[in-house]
Amino acid sequence: MTSPRPTTGELLHALGDPDPGVRSAAVLALADVEAAVGSFVLRMAVETDSQVRAALVAQLVRHDRPEVVDGLVGHLLSDDAALRVDVVHVLSRTTSSTVARMPQWLADPDPDLRILAVMVLAELDHPSVIGWLSRLVREDEHANVVAAAVAELVVRAGPACAADVRAAAARFPDDPFITFFPGQGSEGPRRGTVESALGTPAAPSPVPRQAAGEPASGPLVLVVDDSATYRTYHRQILERAGYRVREAGNGDEALRAALGVRIDLAVVDVNMPVMDGFTFLQALGQVFPGRRIPVVMVSSEAEWADSSQAYEHGADAYVVKPAEPAQLVEVVRRLLAGEPVADLV
Repeated sequence: MTSPRPTTGELLHALGDPDPGVRSAAVLALADVEAAVGSFVLRMAVETDSQVRAALVAQLVRHDRPEVVDGLVGHLLSDDAALRVDVVHVLSRTTSSTVARMPQWLADPDPDLRILAVMVLAELDHPSVIGWLSRLVREDEHANVVAAAVAELVVRAGPACAADVRAAAARFPDDPFITFFPGQGSEGPRRGTVESALGTPAAPSPVPRQAAGEPASGPLVLVVDDSATYRTYHRQILERAGYRVREAGNGDEALRAALGVRIDLAVVDVNMPVMDGFTFLQALGQVFPGRRIPVVMVSSEAEWADSSQAYEHGADAYVVKPAEPAQLVEVVRRLLAGEPVADLV
């Protein structure tokens, strides 16, 4: 005799079961129950199992409704980096509801929320994205918000955004990330991805390049960031300091890159899709159990709780993005030399 099918009430109660397998099964069984959506949103805030959370995310992206967006947006400011990544994923795929709320988020007085809204824009497929990013670059008064918007606008718009980025560099002449793009500094034009997109050759690096076929020298640094712009920024800083650099777009790519060569140090973003920085740190110790690879975590989050979380996960240093070039180079130098960096971060 077969067991009776659980009622909706019983399945909703099972979302809080101590066994993650039971919770996952309940999420799947409730997939077509409209009344369960609110419970899925509430469960996202407290779910600790990655497989259950993945199941919740898979269901929530199917429901492009205001209550889903409104229930999740507050978690963009959570201390849980993995939760933030999952929320960004859901918001970027509940398109119509997210688009309706985006102007409100981009005008929020909290610059951290505006930065995280840019992270949503980075994954959102909508014709308004470039316009919103352009407006932030032209008008926002917070340098970190502008830097985040610049990074994505360059990827989305290419040469068409050069004027906006140059104007931002003029508004924030002391910000190393923004002035990495077209702007004028004491050393003359500073070139970055926009200039490359315009067909202008990049400024030559003062670090001598290796001749073809010549063995590489100098420590090898792995730069891990889902933003191609930030990867380019950190690569240029480190290469000009004499380091070799290899890039990866997320933690999973980084682990595979580290298997083939001897990585001396990693500069790792916190918030990334597929595998975030904290998960990468944990996996790194499992993949290389007998070897200690120093890790510098980089993030736009500047609160003490964010850096504390990075150190708890095993980071050796925590640097707020956009990193000051001299600070990043000195942190890397000291870590490779086994010297303390507490006075620098």
